Amino acid sequence: MEKKNMIINGKKLSYIEKGNVNDPPVLLLHGVPESSLLWREMIPCLMSCGFRTIAPDLPGFGQSEPFDESSTWERYEQFVSDFTRELKLDKFHLIVHDWGGLIGLKWACDHPERILSLFVSNTTISGDYKWHSLAQIWRTPNVGEKIMKRMSDDSQFQTDMKNSIPNIVDETLEDFYRVFRTPESSKVILDLYRSGNIEKVKSYNQKLNQIK
Repeated sequence: MEKKNMIINGKKLSYIEKGNVNDPPVLLLHGVPESSLLWREMIPCLMSCGFRTIAPDLPGFGQSEPFDESSTWERYEQFVSDFTRELKLDKFHLIVHDWGGLIGLKWACDHPERILSLFVSNTTISGDYKWHSLAQIWRTPNVGEKIMKRMSDDSQFQTDMKNSIPNIVDETLEDFYRVFRTPESSKVILDLYRSGNIEKVKSYNQKLNQIK
């Protein structure tokens, strides 16, 4: 899965783009701690069905550089606007997973006229959402930093991931691990989770239902 690179707001952005430029576009947004390689099995299938597939490494993940400022929910939502503008994507199908859903579904609710269809995997945008146990740890100052330091152990990360996803290939595993390499790189995750104010999406259930 060869990646392309572009510069957005002065930062390198890596992404996968496959298929004919004239085919209907599909944007795929990964979650935490993932990268565009999450979609390596799906991309050939989408191409074979006649779609142009585009999957970015969200800033700070995979091979993309992080933002200059905090990696907040709002900043990632703005990134979707910036990225799709650079690629001249007007309307597109949207596939989201995990935090890619919180980012992508919120963006879709704010730009419903640009969404051709939604595919939602293991994610939600709901005012009733409750943070899972690890998310609660990451959202807690000082405690999150301590657990993140333990997660930076490469061998332990590989063991845990292979237990969870036995068929994961090494290239994907290495790409997923990049965000944990240093305290600075892992701050991306802490920033994102700590910016996740669910009160902001209390009204989004109704907005989501209005996307046809």
